Amino acid sequence: LCAKEIARLLKEEVKINPDYDPKDPNHKEPPYKSISPNDIAILVAKKKYAPVFAKALKKYGVSYHMSAISQLFDGEDMKALLFLLKVIDNPLDDVSLSGFLTASAYCGSPMFTLTELITMHRHSKGAKTLYDSVRQYGKDGENDPLGTLLSSRAREVIKLIGDLRAYSRRVSVEKLLKHIATNENFSLICETDAYVYLYDTACNYVKNSWSGLYSFLKYYKKLAESGNVSLKEASSTNAVNIMTIHQSKGLERHAIFLYKAEEDFPDMDAGDRLNYKAGLGCAMKLPTEVVDEDGNSAIEKYESSIVRDAIIEKIRQDKALEQMRVLYVALTRARERLYISASIKGTFEDYKNKLRMNGTSSYAKLACKNFLSWITMSLIDQSNNINPDSFVINRINAADIDPNEVVDLTEAILSE
Repeated sequence: LCAKEIARLLKEEVKINPDYDPKDPNHKEPPYKSISPNDIAILVAKKKYAPVFAKALKKYGVSYHMSAISQLFDGEDMKALLFLLKVIDNPLDDVSLSGFLTASAYCGSPMFTLTELITMHRHSKGAKTLYDSVRQYGKDGENDPLGTLLSSRAREVIKLIGDLRAYSRRVSVEKLLKHIATNENFSLICETDAYVYLYDTACNYVKNSWSGLYSFLKYYKKLAESGNVSLKEASSTNAVNIMTIHQSKGLERHAIFLYKAEEDFPDMDAGDRLNYKAGLGCAMKLPTEVVDEDGNSAIEKYESSIVRDAIIEKIRQDKALEQMRVLYVALTRARERLYISASIKGTFEDYKNKLRMNGTSSYAKLACKNFLSWITMSLIDQSNNINPDSFVINRINAADIDPNEVVDLTEAILSE
């Protein structure tokens, strides 16, 4: 829907020409000029949403640029992603499989340590490849006194690879990458610049109307060897810029689109057992010990303390203040038009009334969990000082959306 509005802006709207000088009798510049793609930027809180816009803009024939493209070929994240794709294409490739199994970029920790891979190989007699070793150990490893848990993990990895290989045979590499982003095993890697660029490359790669994995890997290898990191569509200087809010610092555009303002901030809670805050100190959850009828003691649960609660509240408030600074950056990038996209239940008036009941004190604002709540609170606070003609709230009901227009985006959006 945002892409449709961008296409309309480019077709129908004009902007004030900064080169026009009404005091110059010899001026040749017109007072207005058409809006170009470079006058528009889309700000996303998370990099994984950038491919959604890339696909939508491409559908409407709008050129775009994804700012995440830079120095990615030799990065650890890109290597981990290529290991994954190569394993899906050919799990008998020992180099790629070992890189895939020992990389920590996917979800923060490796699937196996090098020692565990050696253990599985030693216990899998007759296995010619690493894949055979892992698969055989998944079947027979329970006979190893120390290998019950390891064999279970081996079976899970073999199933994961098998499922991804089966899926890759039915779809293009673009849809395969989108599917990978929905798997919790790859949650961290799909937040990186490398994933965004690789997905963008897959979207723009077309060969005989089919972009299968094997052909794509061959294409990407040539792309990497040539050092050409910019694709035709992605590198256009006159293009809509898709970037994160942090990347937009110092940027100004005629129109700015802030996407998913209703999404909760990440990592707002500090639920670790041990917490520290400068100036307040360190505190941890305290164990609660219980004794059964036989006199055996055991720790039933861990409970917080007043000091720890104060530390956690301070950490949460500091994170909220940081998010306020991020929102300030986003809202001040637009010269003329600011679009805020959000999805809520019920009407906007209902949403405002619910926030109004909680009050608009400083504490209530710090307790907010998303940008939309802060923006709405500001509208409530300044309702008597805002010109109603200066902003428009368009409510789009799900029933009014043409399914033919959003069918390509539904899978990507619902998967988040």
